[in-house]
Parts: sequence; C-alpha cells; structure tokens
Amino acid sequence: MRPQLLHLSGPLRGRTVTYDDPSLEIGSAPAIDLQLGDPAVVGHHGVIEFAEAECAFHLRRLDGRVFVNGQEVEEVILQDGDLIEWGENGPKTRFRAYAPPGSSRSRRRPCRQCQRRVNATRRNPGARLPHARAGGGPARASGGRG
Repeated sequence: MRPQLLHLSGPLRGRTVTYDDPSLEIGSAPAIDLQLGDPAVVGHHGVIEFAEAECAFHLRRLDGRVFVNGQEVEEVILQDGDLIEWGENGPKTRFRAYAPPGSSRSRRRPCRQCQRRVNATRRNPGARLPHARAGGGPARASGGRG
C-alpha cells in the first residue's frame, strides 16, 4: 500500500501523486518528502505512515496544525477519501490508499481488525493512538510556525 494525494489547492493544485514510500513527511523544509511552499505549512508539518500490522495509514501531526474532514487532529487513521488541510486555510489534499495492481489489499476499507481503531479516532480525533512510535515523542499541542 502506498499513499496517494490529490492536491486540491496550494502549489501542487491539480496534481495526483502516488508516493513510492509508505512513509511520507510533509512540510516546507528543503529536504522533505512532500514540500508544500505555502505560508500555512511549517518545516516539519506532519507525517503519513503505513502500519503493515494494522493495514492502515496513520496521519500524525508534527509541528503544524492538521485538519482531517474539517476537524483538527493530533493523530488519526486515514480512510480512503479523507480531506486533509495542512494548516489553517492551508493547502488541501484528498487522501487515497493506493494498492498496486495484483495486491490483495482493498483500497476502499480497512480490515475488520483495525475498523474499531478507525471508528475510535473518528469519535475522539485528539486521542493518541497506542501504536505511536516510541522515539517520536508526543505531538505538540500548539501549532507553531517554522
């Protein structure tokens, strides 16, 4: 599974990009996976990671504010079709979970095992998920500008 973003606004508006790496760091820093040159986007804004064991993509904010389907989140399990806004009034992207041809994974729904986690993050978008990487530390509560 790979993340695919449909850029709806911002500097990449109109492009649909499928990223090769299942982990994608987003921000405005020069050496970032997805560089968005917009005033609402900070250097290390957020990261999208694929958790193989849970067959789900996780969005975790780093230094910037992130909104998924209009709600500000710290961390959330992404579903196919989610609208992500990178910063207040920042660039918007539509998330797609891309399954290469011949893959056994469905790109429309997460497996049953992680559906409960998806539902839990929808009910409480500010909650930290138990699988967060040990070295990553807690996401910051304030949206700083970098």
